[in-house]
Amino acid sequence: GNNQIVELPTSIGSLKSLKYLFLRSNLLSKLEFLGSLPKLKYLNLEKNKMASYPDFLNKLEDRGVKVFK
Repeated sequence: GNNQIVELPTSIGSLKSLKYLFLRSNLLSKLEFLGSLPKLKYLNLEKNKMASYPDFLNKLEDRGVKVFK
């Protein structure tokens, strides 16, 4: 079977130098900690089981992060 991430650890916010994050095809619902990653440039969230995406993703895009939903 597939391993799918349901929730990100809160410690992900401490990865200040993280630039690329691939979280495609998971079961994520809580993503708020991603907003505290200052060097993030690319975020792939395609094929996650979310009813809607949090507003903060728009703020990431405004900051220049390439977000795939």
